[in-house]
Amino acid sequence: MTPILELAITTLQKKLVGNFDGSVKIHIRGEGSVIVDNSGVHKSNAPSDCTISASPETFKSMLLGKKKAQVAFISGDVTIEGDFNSAMKLKYLLA
Repeated sequence: MTPILELAITTLQKKLVGNFDGSVKIHIRGEGSVIVDNSGVHKSNAPSDCTISASPETFKSMLLGKKKAQVAFISGDVTIEGDFNSAMKLKYLLA
């Protein structure tokens, strides 16, 4: 597993409180994907309600609180496919 995927799993799992309703895949371009769902955060490329894609640099900046997810989306650094409401549920995890 790549360092950015390990960072994603560790950081998101710490921020995840309670059950997550639905499923969101975070695809880190060139690195792989993690899924956030009712079982937690895990490496997977399984189908999900929504897929959020970003470069490793952008995603790391969001994880570390250096870039807001909304700003990354508006600037085109992040793309969202599928159920937008599911993506919004991750907002607190990427803050």
